[in-house]
Amino acid sequence: VIFALYFVLRNTQRPYICAMGRVPGTNAYKDLKLSRTLIQIPGIKIFRFDCNLYFANAEQFRDRLYERTGLNPKKLKTKKQKALYKALLQRKREIELAEIEEAAALKKEKKQMKKRITIEEDVEKDDDDDKSLTEEQQNELQLENGEMQTRFSRAWVPPVHTVVLDFSVISYVDSVAVKILSQIIMDYKEVGIKIFLAGCREDVRKIIKKSEFYQTIDYNCLYFTIHEAVVIAQELNQQVGGPPLSPKDVLMVEEESREASARLAAISESGENYPGDIPQLGASE
Repeated sequence: VIFALYFVLRNTQRPYICAMGRVPGTNAYKDLKLSRTLIQIPGIKIFRFDCNLYFANAEQFRDRLYERTGLNPKKLKTKKQKALYKALLQRKREIELAEIEEAAALKKEKKQMKKRITIEEDVEKDDDDDKSLTEEQQNELQLENGEMQTRFSRAWVPPVHTVVLDFSVISYVDSVAVKILSQIIMDYKEVGIKIFLAGCREDVRKIIKKSEFYQTIDYNCLYFTIHEAVVIAQELNQQVGGPPLSPKDVLMVEEESREASARLAAISESGENYPGDIPQLGASE
């Protein structure tokens, strides 16, 4: 009994883990260290943890997953924020240049208009311009919002689009393990990576379905085999051009779009008093 307990504890604390690759010409997947002929699927990481998951080793499972795949969500999130911030700065520079050019063109247009028409006609013309500018600004806001979201989506591309977890040898998970697994999936989702569970046994599926797992996961992540998960992941990646923006990123894009629209509106109202000389962007740096 003592020896049996010892081996159980040892296997729990030091389970067999590996990153997996596809055997050429088959639908089988094995440890990448076993043969150089194994194929690592582009854009997909496959991870195996040969031990049941419960409160004692759930955190170890998470740490080993990050270590073996080289995909730590915290580090990836930092890289994503830097990439988005860089894209935002670049877009702000473009908006500033557009504002300067818009102000200069508006001032020149108003000067030419004053030379051609009377004061009364000028006032009526200005009123018409204000109405047309309001509609134009609404269209510009919509275009700007869409352009910013597209730019942000392209600014950050994760190292892989999917991580497949081989659960074929796992026969039991407890509530603590399910919560940690849910958190892992949510952390990866923030950086544009999906998690698929492959080969889950019926008992494990029942435990997962009884928990609050699906209340936090908004996509199907359970598949019968590794190969099925890989094929579905490849199909989904072909349909989607880039990782979706998180709600926080969308709010940042919308806020930037509103600020740009407000600045353009202010320039339109005070175009006469705006400086005629166009400064160089690099002058203040």
